[in-house]
Formats: sequence, structure tokens, C-alpha cells
Amino acid sequence: MEDAIRVKKAACKSWLQNKTDSSHSRYAEAQQPATLTAETSKVPSWENFDIKLDFNRCQANKVFWQAIRCRRDERSNIAGSNKDQHGVFTQQ
Repeated sequence: MEDAIRVKKAACKSWLQNKTDSSHSRYAEAQQPATLTAETSKVPSWENFDIKLDFNRCQANKVFWQAIRCRRDERSNIAGSNKDQHGVFTQQ
């Protein structure tokens, strides 16, 4: 995934520096695979998050807002952690 995005960013920089039709067409061609790979890589993450919310409906609101806060602050992929019945944090 990172390779397609890296190619797209390089094509964008070259297009911004030299605004020609050929550089724009290279950027447009690089944009399609980068978008496709980014979309396909996000699907399993959101499906797992949905399963986590469905599995633990009592704390779904808490887990949701933890995920939002985590993505705002750290921009990471961790959706949060839950406590087990003894109060110990467990990663799901």
C-alpha cells in the first residue's frame, strides 16, 4: 500500500513543480491505484471495529468515543481497549 501512495505523492510533487499535461497524466494514473489500495486496506479495520461494537453492546458507546479520541490525538489504528470482569485492560 505504501508504494502506491509514495508513487502518487511523487507524481503530485512533480506535477506541482512542472504543470504539463504529461506530468498531470502521470499523477492521474498514479492516483487510481493509490485510492484503490487505501480503500481496500481500510475495509477490514472498520469491519473489525464493527464486530467489536456489536460484541460488547454495554460498552459500545465508550469504545466508540475511545476510538474517536485515539484517532484524533495519536492518529493510530488502535480502536481502544476494554476491561475484563476484574478491571484489567484487555486488548481485543
